[in-house]
Amino acid sequence: MIVRMNIEDSFYYEAEEIGLLEGRSVEAQFEFWARVGQCIQDFPGIPTHLIPDFLYCNGEEATNAAFLTYSKLQDGANKTELDKIS
Repeated sequence: MIVRMNIEDSFYYEAEEIGLLEGRSVEAQFEFWARVGQCIQDFPGIPTHLIPDFLYCNGEEATNAAFLTYSKLQDGANKTELDKIS
């Protein structure tokens, strides 16, 4: 789907620069940022190191592992227990 949006020039150039470094097009960089934001909104309080697990899971098993780790964190698991899971 093609959608036209008005954004600040500086934001576009930032996406272009970071996308180039990360191997993404400008459009893919904006989509990546949107997915990160959606993940943060869907899972308030998620530790930032778990966000890639939620974004890049290849299959249900990986998704469940990431969610289990996050659930254990929410239940008050200590850092040592989380390290065993990750």
